[in-house]
Amino acid sequence: MRLLAPALLPASALLQEPWLVGVWLGWNAIVFALFGYDKAQARRGGRRVPEKTLLTCAACAGVFGGFVAMFTFRHKTRKASFFVPMLLIAVAWGAVAYALA
Repeated sequence: MRLLAPALLPASALLQEPWLVGVWLGWNAIVFALFGYDKAQARRGGRRVPEKTLLTCAACAGVFGGFVAMFTFRHKTRKASFFVPMLLIAVAWGAVAYALA
């Protein structure tokens, strides 16, 4: 059980392994920064981060950082083709957490 990704562990196991909390928080910070970078590039007209990359990073236990970034930077919140998959990813992670709790 110790080698599973942090998002696949019940909350009680995460609290017993503080380094897993750090890994999870670190990854979400990276995802947050990636969304922020994409927003900055959108404003400048520069090269963007592909939506597929943003969604993949969110799906790999970074959905919390992705959602916080979406609303912090007001980025991709109106685009249904992006927002709906983010919601589905969040629901999926919620279901996994509920099932393992």
